[in-house]
Amino acid sequence: MMTDAGRPDMRITGDGAVGAGTYGEVTINGAGSVSGDLECARLQINGAGSCKGDVKADSIAVNGSGSFGGQVQAGELTVNGEASVAQSAGIGLLRVKGRFSARGGLALREAEIKGELVAGGDVEADMFVAEGAFRIEGLLNAGTVDVTLFGPARAKEIGGESVTVRYTRKFAALQVFTFFAEKRLTCETIEADDVSLEFTTANAVRGARVRVGEGCRIGLVEYTDSLSREADAAITEERRVEVG
Repeated sequence: MMTDAGRPDMRITGDGAVGAGTYGEVTINGAGSVSGDLECARLQINGAGSCKGDVKADSIAVNGSGSFGGQVQAGELTVNGEASVAQSAGIGLLRVKGRFSARGGLALREAEIKGELVAGGDVEADMFVAEGAFRIEGLLNAGTVDVTLFGPARAKEIGGESVTVRYTRKFAALQVFTFFAEKRLTCETIEADDVSLEFTTANAVRGARVRVGEGCRIGLVEYTDSLSREADAAITEERRVEVG
């Protein structure tokens, strides 16, 4: 079968493998693998699939488990289950219901995480929305950061225009960690124009308008416009900074 672009479609049913190449649609039903670099319009994994090399696709859908041995470039990546990338990834829209991990950094336009995200480097995004847990070894930098804690969250630094971290007493059915680990964000520094935090531990928080809410433990808060705090929020030092 040929696509409009004249590229063949490939399908694996059961247990099999295809070679590296350029294809239209690649579908893995069952257990299958791609032996090298892959370029395609669409990659769909229904079951357990692996790609040994780099992957470049308009869209990728993982329904089950998927592993990628190289870099991943995709306009859209949807994970219903678990997926891992051995290097870095550049993705337009990342949707995760389950778990997604990358050994390197992530360059995203938009992230919708319902479950767990793990990144070994920096995460850059226009919008980062997470309902679950995450571990980011570097900087999380996004125009909008909106986090609802269903488990432990950690980043070295967080920066953006707006950063919101909220605590929930609900439980997430997707992840076992919910029942055993504290729902808390731990970060060295957080910096944004608008900052609203709950159950956050940070060495320093800097912003124009800062709200330090329930369960927070903050070392230094520097603000230019306003600071509000809940009665049980712990702040070691507050400092208003004059602009200009």
